[in-house]
Amino acid sequence: MIDLLQRQQNPVEVAEMTGARVLVTGAAGSVGIAVVRELLRNHADVTALDASEEGLFWARKELPKASWKLGRIDDLRDVSGFDLVIHAAAYKHVGVLEDCPEAGIVNNCGPTVNLAGLCWLSGVHFCLISTDKSVEASSIMGKTKFVAERCVDSWRHLGLKATILRFANVLGSSGSVLDVWQNRENCTIRATRGHRRWFITPREAATGILRACQVTDTERYLFAIRPDEETEISGLARRFAERENVHVEYQDAGQGEKEAEVFCYENQFLEKIEGFLYAIRRSDLPDALCQPGVKIQIPAGATESNIVERL
Repeated sequence: MIDLLQRQQNPVEVAEMTGARVLVTGAAGSVGIAVVRELLRNHADVTALDASEEGLFWARKELPKASWKLGRIDDLRDVSGFDLVIHAAAYKHVGVLEDCPEAGIVNNCGPTVNLAGLCWLSGVHFCLISTDKSVEASSIMGKTKFVAERCVDSWRHLGLKATILRFANVLGSSGSVLDVWQNRENCTIRATRGHRRWFITPREAATGILRACQVTDTERYLFAIRPDEETEISGLARRFAERENVHVEYQDAGQGEKEAEVFCYENQFLEKIEGFLYAIRRSDLPDALCQPGVKIQIPAGATESNIVERL
């Protein structure tokens, strides 16, 4: 799989997590199960929650050392028994959510707010898995993640220890372009000409999540996992076609899809941590003004709209 990206896999080092009690939501999904694998590799005590019975069935077979739970996030009432909650559960397919926006809003926003609130009440570290699509969002999926980020940041200003992580595309994840090509019905695959995406592997994603949680502090809480270079979808399709002896057919972009994604707004920049992991920092305000509990002084003559634009 990694050979299609024409680079080596680049996971980051994760500190030992012996005794850490971690809850992972969406744990049977492509990213969630990679996180569970990495947690078990580092000797954490893992509770893995998923609403998919079939997904949980296969995940339990692969990783029996985790404590697997079938259920919905809305059913959680207490997280005080955990040190860390990693919230990977979400609807993520752009095209589906363009057609079903209400479901995307309900599933991606509400449970995030409630779960972050439970963590705030219990003093538990909360980690939100977000996406590069949340920046200058053009799709319903990206917009729901933008809202989720803002909600978690609001809890953080009330004292929640939070990690927010913007992801690149995970190569080979459920419903990803590689997954679609591998499950083709004939000898033709479809690709969008001219589009570029950032791709990471499931292990790069999982190690990046755990390392970001470990280095989170008052100044570094918003992160990105981003490879060094973007991948042309057409080039990826050509390499796959050559390997599998199939044909490539080009198509127009779907609704809500952009030609390329970015990880930062104009007032943000990436600060390298290690590997593909970066902290996202603000360039227009000092860190001291971005910390929980800090009351921002409004300059004389400034209007409320000006302050909102700055923040």
